[in-house]
Amino acid sequence: MGKKVAFCALFFSTTKVLKHRRFARHAGGACDAIDPNCIEGFFGEKPTEKVRWDSIGGAMSSIQPTLTRNWQPEVPIPENHDWYALQTRVRFERKICQQVQAKHQEAYVPVTGQRRRWSDRYQTVEMPLFPGYVFVRAMSDPADRLAVLQTKGAYAFVTFKEVTARIPDQQISDLRRIESQNTSWSPYPFLKSGQRVRICGGCLDGLEGIFVAERGRKLVISIEPMQRSVAIDLASYDVEAV
Repeated sequence: MGKKVAFCALFFSTTKVLKHRRFARHAGGACDAIDPNCIEGFFGEKPTEKVRWDSIGGAMSSIQPTLTRNWQPEVPIPENHDWYALQTRVRFERKICQQVQAKHQEAYVPVTGQRRRWSDRYQTVEMPLFPGYVFVRAMSDPADRLAVLQTKGAYAFVTFKEVTARIPDQQISDLRRIESQNTSWSPYPFLKSGQRVRICGGCLDGLEGIFVAERGRKLVISIEPMQRSVAIDLASYDVEAV
């Protein structure tokens, strides 16, 4: 008789656990998720860790994910578009420019055509527009600036009040645009102020500078940190005041 009672108790306890498992599987949870009360009734002791029950998804772990406090998203460093003026050995500007570019730094030397007379002929040769200077894209890493200064023939960056002077990217873009159009240009005495105008139409549409009516009409673009200017002829261009 006692064996039959023990067998019936074991049978009903097992049936209760299996029913709970089928319910968990039907509810979409894990098939091994068991109610703590069933475990207690079957094994005779209560588990030390309670399992929370989700009526929709089944069993849920009581362990909470660890959150990192004081976390802040990374802020991207804005790209630098300014330029430096690097003082160099005269007549070595383009060679130094190539050496700086070999160090994975952007550099630029504007050139202009000059007509030179040889013993038996004339020839147009390219000469740096600003002798003794190379434009170098501004760098945020001091190690990169040091590497540029260690280039053979490089002297120093142009400074203003003991701070490396910056040249706006727009001015360098203007110089490149003029050079790409094969427009006649030449150095001009430094001009800081005057009537500003804008070219209307043509390949240099929108280009701005200082208007000069001296031996014809000219547009002067000044690079203030270097105290240098360049002039182009406005004979075939219309301008408007800015």
